[in-house]
Amino acid sequence: MLYGSRARGDGGEHSDVDLLQVTIRESFSHHKGRYSVVAYPFDRLFSLARAGSLYVLHLKLEGRVLEDAYGDLARVLDAYAPPVSYDPLNEGLRAAASMLDVPCDWSGNRTGLFRAGVFILRTALYARCAAAGRPTFAMAEVARHVGDPRVESVSALKHRTEIGPDEIALIRGLVERYLGLEVRNPYGTLEALAVSLYRRHPLAASLAVRVLAGDQELDYVRMPDQWVAP
Repeated sequence: MLYGSRARGDGGEHSDVDLLQVTIRESFSHHKGRYSVVAYPFDRLFSLARAGSLYVLHLKLEGRVLEDAYGDLARVLDAYAPPVSYDPLNEGLRAAASMLDVPCDWSGNRTGLFRAGVFILRTALYARCAAAGRPTFAMAEVARHVGDPRVESVSALKHRTEIGPDEIALIRGLVERYLGLEVRNPYGTLEALAVSLYRRHPLAASLAVRVLAGDQELDYVRMPDQWVAP
């Protein structure tokens, strides 16, 4: 299945070609050039659909089936049921937002931290649109829905490789606004945050670990497992 901006037809110069592969057993997702292939065992994808995953909602609304010889994708999409509430997901996102509390002179993986912030913001806004009965995964439409063009422009900045304090402050401010909190890391460091939240909020811990490891490919298409809050 093709999904994302290429499936919608609004992909830009830097847009990836996002593909879903349904597998029998666990398989590695991979990324080469502009092609990003997310591999999912049928049983796990089916469970996500029943749980109301935003990722599966994205597939259902915008995905274009390229091949489904055994009908697995059709069964997954038919199984999708909206969650009772997005509150648990938002709680996990608020915990993850704590990682944006870094000093102005922080010299760590700023690009990864910024992209983690964009992931948090986009997920929160997608959930807001879905909860309002206007689900969309196109940031231009999301920006119109919330009446804030900054959410589209900041999302476009995720392709930058050089991120400074101003960009971190921008994404932090937007996350604070749309998650309704003042970002603070009560654990002091990203390392302490990852350890402290490992069991209660694995999304937050996973994002922190990836930033600490220098990962800069932090967007929702590469972390679909985390789209249903613990």
